[in-house]
Amino acid sequence: MNVTARQLRAFLTAARLGSFTRAAEEVAVTQSGFSLMVKELEGQIGARLFDRTTRSVHITEAGAKLLPVAQRMISELESVIASIDRMSDQARRELTIAATPVMAASILPGICRDFSNAHPYVRLHVRDVGRKEILSLVESGEADLGLGAFFKPASGIARKRIGRFRLIYLTATSTGGYKGAEEAKPSEIPWAMLPDEPLISLPSDNPIQQVIDGCLKDVGRSIEQRDICNNLLTAIALVEAGYGSAIVPSFVLPMCERFEVTCQTLGSPVAPIDFFMVTKKGREASDLVAMFADAVSQTMTHD
Repeated sequence: MNVTARQLRAFLTAARLGSFTRAAEEVAVTQSGFSLMVKELEGQIGARLFDRTTRSVHITEAGAKLLPVAQRMISELESVIASIDRMSDQARRELTIAATPVMAASILPGICRDFSNAHPYVRLHVRDVGRKEILSLVESGEADLGLGAFFKPASGIARKRIGRFRLIYLTATSTGGYKGAEEAKPSEIPWAMLPDEPLISLPSDNPIQQVIDGCLKDVGRSIEQRDICNNLLTAIALVEAGYGSAIVPSFVLPMCERFEVTCQTLGSPVAPIDFFMVTKKGREASDLVAMFADAVSQTMTHD
């Protein structure tokens, strides 16, 4: 026996509509082609399935016995095909995340690893670019989401705060302070108690540096000569080498563990750095974006 799904669907359609003409139209074949499919099925079954006249089609006793079996077979087949289609869709899913190089090198690797383990059907792509390029990639649709300390609203961009970080003070390793993962968190130092030694800074137009500069101004350190680094990783390395100290956001702590530096949390006053996820405004966020944002939010240190 070689009964096909196409033949069973033709049989079910004719039984439901009571007309070969309308059934042929619904399955998009000629009436002669439809009649041939039913005839071939009857030959496979070895019984007549319909009594046909010029005006009507009635299912026979043999057809009535076949009907529930055919319905169940087609229903199960369609269910399996739908399930396979969903698996195929999942297998093809991708998510592109744009983040600054420091974020891409510090927090994202662990988040991406855990997310990929939980969702193996999703392929993640990380673009490590500058702050302005993150917004450009998101707005153009080349990135599904961006991560960073974006302080000002931007045209065409939707922002959602998903984390908050403290600022930390880095010096070359000495006694005291925090080094590595031996303690739960770095010790704390007030801004007014910062040692009078050279500071390595980010560029003045960096929003994190602008927060730092505001706090330094409040303790009388707004006018001083500083070395400028575009990359936080460079600043950390220079601190280790003894070229000065630096004030950086606490999300770099995983990177600090690779260097011989001491970390102290800055307080009195606390100057939090808000961390945002950005997406294209007006574009409905996918379930993948929501799941990844949740993973980032759960990983980040909140204050």
